[in-house]
Amino acid sequence: MHITKKSRYAVRALIGLSLRKDNGPVPLADLARSIDVPFQFLEQIFAQLRRSGIVTAKRGAKGGYMLAIDADDISVLSIIETLDGPINPAECTGESSCGRVSECSASFVWLETKKVMEDYLGRETIASLAAHGAGAASAQEDPRSGTGLSSDREATQ
Repeated sequence: MHITKKSRYAVRALIGLSLRKDNGPVPLADLARSIDVPFQFLEQIFAQLRRSGIVTAKRGAKGGYMLAIDADDISVLSIIETLDGPINPAECTGESSCGRVSECSASFVWLETKKVMEDYLGRETIASLAAHGAGAASAQEDPRSGTGLSSDREATQ
């Protein structure tokens, strides 16, 4: 299973919007530059995020994008599912199962992996990520788990 650049860039961009929420609408070009994401790619991502109701756009000279819902209510899981579809670490965890689930001893590990990933990503929100380090990788320990996450966070951004 692979979480795409589209989802990783969306998380970074939404953290950026969250951090600038008091400044009004943020022009997409400014946001793209500040998080080092190609503008054209971010345009495609934000079109999907707008259609799904995660962001809203304001036209005009002082226009740009804003979060349509509170950052506390936007989970990383919802972003991934919006842009990439459901998380399925193996064929047997998706809608079209491989047909051997009932007799396969290994299917348990893949189903449990899916559950753990969904639980964790469902708990992490744009607000929690913004509070954790303004979207930047941190070499400090994560107080929730007691583990250093700098390499994990860098890999997801």
